[in-house]
Amino acid sequence: MTALRGRDYRALWLAGLVSEIGDWLLLIALPIFVYQLTGSTLGTALAFLVELVPPIALGAVAGRLADRWNRRRALAWIAVLQAGALLPLLAVHTRDDLWIVYAVIGVQAALSTFAEPTRNALVPALTPPAELVGANSLLQLTSNVGRLVGGPLGGALLALGDLPTIVVVDALSFGLAALLIVRIRPARA
Repeated sequence: MTALRGRDYRALWLAGLVSEIGDWLLLIALPIFVYQLTGSTLGTALAFLVELVPPIALGAVAGRLADRWNRRRALAWIAVLQAGALLPLLAVHTRDDLWIVYAVIGVQAALSTFAEPTRNALVPALTPPAELVGANSLLQLTSNVGRLVGGPLGGALLALGDLPTIVVVDALSFGLAALLIVRIRPARA
């Protein structure tokens, strides 16, 4: 993969991998946590539904905005916001706190909806035209690897630990993604 030779693309690629793992870690662990907390399959189904609504509702807007804003800066801020949006989960202790879990799921899904098209729109600025197809393919592969690794990792962390463990691991993944994105040099005019 010649695209990985470029320092800036490599940072974007690694940030995408880390962020995707974090996204899927959370998107799998939280519905399972809802089931553990409530024993309700309806509550668990609602958690999955809350994950699906933001991409459907915001997908077209996210793509349009990704073409208009500073992509590097936006990706860094999205990662920081994703890390910060996890913090309310530390206040979840009982079924009465379930609304916090649903709110965090919705916010995380919305932020992820904006991250993906923004990351994809940044690729042409970081990659020579001859390497663009390979760079885009690698980014898509990375997204699938994130699903493959993040989902089971979320389930395992929930089985081995508790919700605060997942919050810390996921916040660290988004923090690392933000640091990697900040390392990308600003686009030249």
